[in-house]
Amino acid sequence: SSRAPIRAPHSHHHRPAMASGEPAAKRSRVLDPAYRFGMLRSPLPVELHTQVHGCMCDVYAGDFATNGLGEDFLARMGAEGSVFALASFEGRVVSCAMLTWDGSVGLLGGVCTRREHQRRGLSRAVVTRVVEEASGGPRWLVLGTGSKSAASIYASRGFRGLSGAFEGGARGYNPDDLGEWMMVRDSAEPSAVDIGSPEGSTNIPFDVDAYVVEPGAVAIETLGRRHMGAAVLLLNIVAGTNKLRAFGINEGLEAEQRLAKALSDGDAVTVAVHRDTRRIYGIAVRDASSGLELYTIGPPSVGAALATGAPCVSAAAAVGPSLESECREFWERGYRVFPGLLADVAASARASMDEMMKAGGAKPTSDWNAVNSGGAEFVLQVDEQGCVRPGRGLHLE
Repeated sequence: SSRAPIRAPHSHHHRPAMASGEPAAKRSRVLDPAYRFGMLRSPLPVELHTQVHGCMCDVYAGDFATNGLGEDFLARMGAEGSVFALASFEGRVVSCAMLTWDGSVGLLGGVCTRREHQRRGLSRAVVTRVVEEASGGPRWLVLGTGSKSAASIYASRGFRGLSGAFEGGARGYNPDDLGEWMMVRDSAEPSAVDIGSPEGSTNIPFDVDAYVVEPGAVAIETLGRRHMGAAVLLLNIVAGTNKLRAFGINEGLEAEQRLAKALSDGDAVTVAVHRDTRRIYGIAVRDASSGLELYTIGPPSVGAALATGAPCVSAAAAVGPSLESECREFWERGYRVFPGLLADVAASARASMDEMMKAGGAKPTSDWNAVNSGGAEFVLQVDEQGCVRPGRGLHLE
């Protein structure tokens, strides 16, 4: 029979997590003993860089080597923080899978098998090994793929289609739309499914409540490769568009390639990282032409921290235990509370600023999001009803 075609990247948002050529149906097969398997942690030996990256470039073809993803994968091979499952034949790498994680979230990618070695169970084998390696580590693994046969392998390892990647939840795994999809594996519920079954072909909503924990201490960090898994997941948690549109991410499906390109180009991107779990709750992009663009989940204080560039800490840590009860509402509404800066009058200051903003008309245009931080104020945008627009900020001099 003819081999399944290998799909090359064809648009700015194609995410080549796997182009394996494996059959869609799950089959039990005995691996040829001529293949040798190994698990390696990065940085990889220099002599393996060429082999592993060459395997990916040969399979993905197209502009993979220069579209951001190829450069990102190559960089991860030479840096700490990733694990690789490799299959070799006569001393040459012919199949691989790569996993990078930081805290609660891991990013699986670079899964491929050279054409002449496809349909022999190698992609399934390296995926199985790398997922097992992550056992006891990150709770969530996220990936993207444009291959139904690859999706079948992932589904057999507990991955499910993620509805938040798209404008609506209907797109993705269904007989009428075999396009490009995002998938997630929750180690708390790693149930295998058949991608051809009604259960397996239905995208699932992400459990936001399980992801967003009590804010605690959140650090503002410059986007790095260790952040990629959590950043990609963040942009695929909630269905919809206009996530970071000026930056080039409309649907979450576009997230990984655009973020990889940003790393390659040195774009000014920062992330709000929960210090204890390393989950990312927000992304800020600063551009000379479009200004500041934010995307956040969780409390308004995350957006405020990204806008100011200051760490977002708990109300208790910011103002001291004695003032926590007075300042909690001030903090939860997104106001920046700095130690020693109006902390003793936070509650009354909030009320005064609200009245000042609303005195000019029946429909306020904004709500204060910061106390004076030295000549600049940050406010949250609101809609016509006065409700805060999540992740949208204004900067006033």
